[in-house]
Amino acid sequence: MSEKLTGLLVACMDENLDYGPGVVVLGAAGSLITKLGGGNQKVFPDQKRKLVRDTREAVYAGMGKVADYLKLPMYTTSHAGCGAGGAQTISGEGDLVRETSKMSKAIGVDYLGHIFAGDEPMLIGSSNTLAAYIGRDESNHYHGASTVIFTTGGGITEKEIRKIAERYQDGFVVSADWIGYALEKGDISVQQITEWLQLHLDIADGIADGVTAGPESVIIHDAKRLQSITSEVNTRYVNEMLSSI
Repeated sequence: MSEKLTGLLVACMDENLDYGPGVVVLGAAGSLITKLGGGNQKVFPDQKRKLVRDTREAVYAGMGKVADYLKLPMYTTSHAGCGAGGAQTISGEGDLVRETSKMSKAIGVDYLGHIFAGDEPMLIGSSNTLAAYIGRDESNHYHGASTVIFTTGGGITEKEIRKIAERYQDGFVVSADWIGYALEKGDISVQQITEWLQLHLDIADGIADGVTAGPESVIIHDAKRLQSITSEVNTRYVNEMLSSI
């Protein structure tokens, strides 16, 4: 029997994020918050921050179409110890909440709340059903991931994440579910899509010893929650990015 889904969360790609029942996740670095200048320019250079900023509206519009198809409400989140935020000098609960809230308001998506460190799912913000936690103290920046999971067929649930981890160990979660919808609208180019996907692979390579920026570290997860033609388009663009490396 399939799990009943109750909400879609746009959350960071962090492999230590864990989710409660009913949550389907679309992962992206820091939920796509950006701040130019300073920080770790090696892992997350300004050129790539500009790419995220300039494509963010198109990406979120595509993610919104995923939520519409699944008939689920969609929310953004932030989390304790966010590395993508820290790489841009956005650190601490106050800064992360403020920047994610500001971004969410600008693109017209509801910000649900901050995900805290712990050892079991906690309700997020004012939600009565959507829960998550990060199983790593915010002062610990070690990433033990060995894979990058690109989702192409309607995000991923905690149960699906655990099933993959049983075989491949923990993985960063990056959404490619939005690509087909974004291309239909025409607000993003194929080159930008390739660079966006590559950026997330590069970030994973830069912060986790067990990940390399190549096909050997990638798992493509199609949950088959979207129309097959949509999932196939999404998967094709992930594979095309990988073949260009």
